[in-house]
Amino acid sequence: MPDRERRRLIFAHQEWLGFVQPAGLVVSPAVMVDAQVVPDRNAAGRQREFTALLERDERGEHDDARATARWRAPDLRRLFLDWLGWEEGDLVDAGAHRERLEIALPELRTVLAPTWAVPADGDGAGTRAGNSTDAGNAARWRMLVRVEPGGADLDAPPPDAAWNASRHERFVRLLAETGVPAGLLCTDGRVRLVHAPRGETPGWLTFDFSQMAMPAGRPILAAFDMLLSAEALFGREEASLPALLARSREAQAEVSTRLARQVLAALYELLRGFVAADARRGGEALAREDPKRLYNGLVVVLMRLVFLLYTEDRGLMPAHPVYQQHYALGGLFARLRADAAAHPDTMDQRFGAWAQLLALFRLVHGGGRHGAGLAFAARKGRLFDPARFPFLERLSSVPGTADGPPAGVAELPLAPDGTVWRVLENLMMLDGERLSYRTLDVEQIGSVYEAIMGFRIERTAGRSIAVRSPKRTGAAVVIDVDALLSQGGGARARAVAERTGVRLPAKAAVALPQAAAVEDVVAALEGR
Repeated sequence: MPDRERRRLIFAHQEWLGFVQPAGLVVSPAVMVDAQVVPDRNAAGRQREFTALLERDERGEHDDARATARWRAPDLRRLFLDWLGWEEGDLVDAGAHRERLEIALPELRTVLAPTWAVPADGDGAGTRAGNSTDAGNAARWRMLVRVEPGGADLDAPPPDAAWNASRHERFVRLLAETGVPAGLLCTDGRVRLVHAPRGETPGWLTFDFSQMAMPAGRPILAAFDMLLSAEALFGREEASLPALLARSREAQAEVSTRLARQVLAALYELLRGFVAADARRGGEALAREDPKRLYNGLVVVLMRLVFLLYTEDRGLMPAHPVYQQHYALGGLFARLRADAAAHPDTMDQRFGAWAQLLALFRLVHGGGRHGAGLAFAARKGRLFDPARFPFLERLSSVPGTADGPPAGVAELPLAPDGTVWRVLENLMMLDGERLSYRTLDVEQIGSVYEAIMGFRIERTAGRSIAVRSPKRTGAAVVIDVDALLSQGGGARARAVAERTGVRLPAKAAVALPQAAAVEDVVAALEGR
C-alpha cells in the first residue's frame, strides 16, 4: 500500500478515535489498516436504519441550556441482531452457564455475572471443548455482554451496593476472573467495548447512541459497525475484533521498545543542547559540574517531559486557555513544529522554548493561578524541584557590567529552540504519527525510564567522535581522536576495538594506522 494511502486510512481511524476518546489501548489504527479494516465513510443509510431502532427522549440528559435529546435503544438485543447482523445463537443466556461465568465475591457480598455470552465458534451452541478454568472460558467465549439498567452511570457504583466499585470496575473484574479478555458493558444509551487481558491494564471506548444519531456522529457510527458487526466478530479470523485487540497489544509492546530508543536519542540531543549553551557562556560552567549530577539532571528533564505528556494526554492538566496556549507541551510542540517547517535552518539560532519548559516545571512544582479560572495546585515533590539541579536553570551567574545584567542575576541556559524541538519530536512522534501517551501502560512508561539508565557522561580533552554501540539500545562510545592519533599506527585499531567492543572491518583496520588527521580517522570509521 502506498505511504500516502496508508496515512489517509490511519487518519480515518484517528478521526473516530478522537471523537470517542478511548481510555487506554483498545485498537491500533496501524493494526486495523494492515488488516484492511476501515470505517465506511458513507454511513447515512446505516444511520437511518440505526435511528429507526431507537427512541428519542426530548427531555435530554444534560442539565445545561444546550441539552440535546437522548436517544435510547428500548431493545438492545434487537439492535445486536437486526442492525449488527448477529444471529440468535450469538447471544447465549449467561444464566445457563452460571458455573463458568458467575464470580462470587462473598467477602464483598457481591456476585458478578454477565447477561449474555458470545460463543467463540459463532454457532450458538457453546460446545467447544474446555473446562471451567480461565483458559477454557477464553477458548469457549468470544466476549461477554452485561446490560445495566437504562440510564445507569457506568462509572458509578450501583445504588445501595455493599462494594463501592463502579459498574465498569465490576465488569473489568468479571472479565479478569473468567479469563474472557473482551466484553461489552451496555445501557439503553451506550455500549462500552472493554478489553481487559488478565495481568494487563484494561482499555475501553464508549459508543454513545445520542452522538451516533447525529449527522456529525457518523464516523462513530461507522466505527461501531466496523468493530461489532457480525462480519467483524465472525468473519475472516485475521480481521476479527479479537484478533485486532490482541495484535494491537502486541504492536504496543513494539511501540514502547522503539520509543525507548527515541528517548535515548532525546537524551543525546539534550546533552548537545547544554554543551552548546555552555559554549555560548564561555564553556566553563559544565566543566565545574559533576558529570554524574549532569547526567542525572538531564534524565530528570526527560522524565518530567514524559510525565507531563502522559498527564496531558489523559486530560489531567487544566483545559484553561492560558495553560493550553502558554504552558502545555502540546502547544509548545505545535509552535516549534510550525517554526521548523517555516525556518528549518535557524532553529538553533533562536531561543525561548527552554524558558517555557522551566516555567512549566515551576508551575507544576509551586502551583499558580490566573484570575478566577485557572488554579494550579502545587505538587511539590522531588521530580520537579528546581533546587535539585540548579544548572538546569542557571549555567552561570554573570557579574554586573555596564552592558550586562545586574550583579548576582542568573542567566538561563541558552539551550536553542532546535534542541527542545528535537527532544519533543523524539518523545512525541513515531513513524511520522503523533504518539498517544494515554495508551501506554505504566509498565511501558517504566521501560522508557530503563532505556536511559545505566549510562554516564565522560569528558574528553581532544576532538572526539562517537562510535555506535554493538548493542541495539546501548550508548555510543566516545573516542578522543587527538589521543588516538598520538598513538602508534599499529595500536590504533586495537585501542578502538578494546574501547568499543566492536570488531572493526578489514578496511578500517588498514586505514586507521595510516591516518594523519582527524578527517582520516572519521573516514576510516565511516559507517560506524
